[in-house]
Amino acid sequence: MRKNLVKEKIQQGKTVLGPIMGFNAPILAEIFAYAGFDFVVFDAEHGPLSVETCENLVRTAEAAGISPILRCNLNVPQDILRYVDTGAVGIHIPQINTAQDALTAVRSVKFHPMGQRGLAGTRAHFYGLQGPLSEQVKISNQESMIIGHIENIQGVRNLPELLAVDGIDVYFLGTSDLSHSMGIPAQFDHPDLQAVVAKAMKDITAAGKKVGNIARNGEEGKKYVDMGSSYIIVGAAGLIMNGAKQFLQKARA
Repeated sequence: MRKNLVKEKIQQGKTVLGPIMGFNAPILAEIFAYAGFDFVVFDAEHGPLSVETCENLVRTAEAAGISPILRCNLNVPQDILRYVDTGAVGIHIPQINTAQDALTAVRSVKFHPMGQRGLAGTRAHFYGLQGPLSEQVKISNQESMIIGHIENIQGVRNLPELLAVDGIDVYFLGTSDLSHSMGIPAQFDHPDLQAVVAKAMKDITAAGKKVGNIARNGEEGKKYVDMGSSYIIVGAAGLIMNGAKQFLQKARA
């Protein structure tokens, strides 16, 4: 497995930023790399991306010099295995609501003694052609990164037990599904949602853990940076749309 620069930056106390895209557009991965983002997330939960497509997008990101991270669709060992075997340095795992959910995520991504991930000479381990596979196991456990989604009010209420599970690198607050579980779907400025997010961020950081957020614009991104977020994503489609609108507004003014 390749060195995980995103994980290294987070461990150094830095904030990393990257777009998330659910469509097969290698050129965009390259553009985001040249723009200076730290990582790009390929979303296989919301959208048509297959495991094979994700693997090719991971190749593109690596070639462009940006860290590839995947978002899988289920917290199921056999499903997670296929995505981590593509060579992505990190993986988003949905619906971490209980300690058992957190344990399942960790055991699915990590090898013995940290987990129970299936072992083979896949692309993630250079097809078993660069050094002993036993050494790749150690490197993978060290470099792989788990972003666990806290995206249900149940997960927020169970935060103390989730934070007690070792192995999750970032506790990501997914406000879309979280707002839905609170009965206020997509009301991102609702004071109840804002209060839940602020308290959860405070609790996560107080426990010595790293918190992640989704920002819908640069101002919101800066807000989360100031609140102590270590990992911030932004929707790729939104970035393109906002840039297009700004161009048209200024050109037609």
